[in-house]
Amino acid sequence: MKYAHLPQVGASGHPLKPDEAKRLQQFFAKWEWLEPNAVQVFQRDLELTQEGEQQKALQIARQLLDVLDVETISQKTGLSVAEIRRLSSKA
Repeated sequence: MKYAHLPQVGASGHPLKPDEAKRLQQFFAKWEWLEPNAVQVFQRDLELTQEGEQQKALQIARQLLDVLDVETISQKTGLSVAEIRRLSSKA
């Protein structure tokens, strides 16, 4: 399967990174004939990993709000400035 034919979004509608799409394709090729539902489970695991990374970035940003400026926190966590400003308004 070529990259253009790989899934571009996960089950939740979030875009997959190219390496995630490639891993999904490799998994799909290996396991589809054995267990058709395994692909959906694997895809959900990828999404949960992304959600966990997002939650960790938010946690770190909250901890840095009182010591760093919003732009620096954004650069270091990968969160947008708008996301960090929303966090700071909730604090």
